[in-house]
Amino acid sequence: MPDHCTNGTATTPKSITIGFNEGTFYPSHEAIDFYHHYEEDIKLFAEMGFKVFRTSINWTRIYPTGEEATPNEAGLKFYEDMFTCCKKYNIEPLVTLSHYELPYALVQKYNGWAGR
Repeated sequence: MPDHCTNGTATTPKSITIGFNEGTFYPSHEAIDFYHHYEEDIKLFAEMGFKVFRTSINWTRIYPTGEEATPNEAGLKFYEDMFTCCKKYNIEPLVTLSHYELPYALVQKYNGWAGR
């Protein structure tokens, strides 16, 4: 699920939208595309001498809506492959379990972290 958080400025706060508003900048929609390029990125990290790589487990990659009974196997495979790649280059993954990737469906249905 894409990020629904808009850009903010010193005078306009960020906001979370239900849909995507035409002409509104959503800064998280443009990124380095690590999902498709992790192998070359990790290789570059090794060439630079990195020994540790901080990454997060994206909840929505494993449970897209947050209410699935079984995990998304493709999401689990991504992390397995990424960790295997880190090991190949002797890089230790430092994992955070939550890095602000709450499934948007849980925000809509339960008010996100504010709901019980």
